[in-house]
Amino acid sequence: MINNKQKALFGLVFLWVLAMACEKISPEGPVPAYIYIESINTQVSSGEGTGRQQFTDAWIYANSELVGAFELPALVPVIADGETRIQVRPGIMLNGIASTRASYPFMKPWEATVNLTKEEVDTLYPGVKYYDNVVFPWDEIEGQEGFEQSGVTLDSAAGSHAMIKRQSQVVFEGTYSGHIHLENQEHNFKVQSVDYFDRPEPGVPAFLELHYKADNSFSAGVILHTYTGAVITHPLVVIRPRDHWNKIYVNLTPVLLRYTQAVRYKVFFSGNVNTDTLSTADVYLDNIKLLHLK
Repeated sequence: MINNKQKALFGLVFLWVLAMACEKISPEGPVPAYIYIESINTQVSSGEGTGRQQFTDAWIYANSELVGAFELPALVPVIADGETRIQVRPGIMLNGIASTRASYPFMKPWEATVNLTKEEVDTLYPGVKYYDNVVFPWDEIEGQEGFEQSGVTLDSAAGSHAMIKRQSQVVFEGTYSGHIHLENQEHNFKVQSVDYFDRPEPGVPAFLELHYKADNSFSAGVILHTYTGAVITHPLVVIRPRDHWNKIYVNLTPVLLRYTQAVRYKVFFSGNVNTDTLSTADVYLDNIKLLHLK
């Protein structure tokens, strides 16, 4: 019978043989240096709306070569030694879908020359700014609907059972946010931008972004008006309930490219109470922003 000491000895011999085998079959590779990024900061100017972003990823380039896209916080291996030009582009979840990631097209990449050393870690603190040719059409003064002004730029559409109201009890940023409350007969809502927005050139990146908190799903979409007078309502995403403030980036580019006959559009939000689980529902919106490139 094998005793415990013999079992331990056999185990050590097995691990030694395994290690030797791995060493023989594993080719030697280059030794990387490492960079560590906790988060990406955003700097905004007047008229660009909130700087509170939700960048989930960092797209890393070393000497103009893509290293990869890494979820933040990230410890990134870089095959380089000595002075290396590092570029960081912020990344987002498109339409709130975790499996669909992209670099954010409106921000200038952060760049710096970093003196990398193999097997050592350099911590970076990237900060990004908007490109100079980004347009913020929702509000030329504020750059967004943040509900800080007395006049709200969203209004109820025909058939809506509830309105959006400015309130100060549940707020993400600033003093006010927009609130939609549904209960009893007020079981659905649809609110839309008061103003029309000119459709940018086909294929130009265009996004809707907003902060929200909701105990009920709701949708975001666009109402397109064509040069023939036709009106096309196009839902884009279903936004899932969140019990804390979250941010979503809605990609408008494909739908604005698809409807080339459209000349202007409105943004809308709509929803119904899920009566299977709720008798009332609350949706809070803040920092609603439209962006596109010139």
